[in-house]
Amino acid sequence: MSIASRLVTALVGVLLIWFFWPFGESEEVVQTVTPPPTGHERLFTTKLPKETPPKPAPRAASPEAAPPKAAPKTEAETDGEAPEAKTLEDKTPDDKTPDDTASEDKASKNTKTAAVAVSPKLKPKRFYRVRVLDSGTLEASGRVIKLDGINPIPSDETCNDKSGTKWLCGTRARLALTRFIRGRAVVCKVPEKDKAKALTARCSLASKDLSVWVAAQGWAKPAAPPKPKIAKAADQARKKKIGIWR
Repeated sequence: MSIASRLVTALVGVLLIWFFWPFGESEEVVQTVTPPPTGHERLFTTKLPKETPPKPAPRAASPEAAPPKAAPKTEAETDGEAPEAKTLEDKTPDDKTPDDTASEDKASKNTKTAAVAVSPKLKPKRFYRVRVLDSGTLEASGRVIKLDGINPIPSDETCNDKSGTKWLCGTRARLALTRFIRGRAVVCKVPEKDKAKALTARCSLASKDLSVWVAAQGWAKPAAPPKPKIAKAADQARKKKIGIWR
């Protein structure tokens, strides 16, 4: 083989080696990733939506400051001011004028007039078949009537005489009032429209006040505040030493 053929063969071999030799070949595989759709087909030409800025957290409400107290006025500041007017209740007896006294008297009269106006109108009523419960309590027509102005002696009360002997003063007092009534009708002044089953009233029999009669016989004590006639009758019974005073 000639030298020229050998050179041609060597050159062809070099070309083949260069053509088939894997220059820059690597085992790692680079993959291309397609970006996700953003909803905007035209990049850099469509404006992106504005993000809403986060709202600031609400601040805690601070307690309201108490209004400053007014400083007391000095004597110099109060010299030019008129003194506060006193009410009728705040005035002392030395500060009151004749007009104030007249106003008080008028108010007192108005109060008494109102009290009289509220009092119920009394009407005499005759009761029959009266039963005596004690020296100051009657029962008639289904109503219990307590004699006004006296404290009766309970029917089961016992008393002691001067010698210390006990006796049934309650029973004696009840029998004394029963004998005085003797089944006769009793007239009592009761409220005109009042239908109460129990009431207190002034009652009379044959023009005699039963409350005064019982006290005069020594079978009851005056109720507080004592009425003049009843107190006088009870005092006379005490002096005579009759009834419970024996």
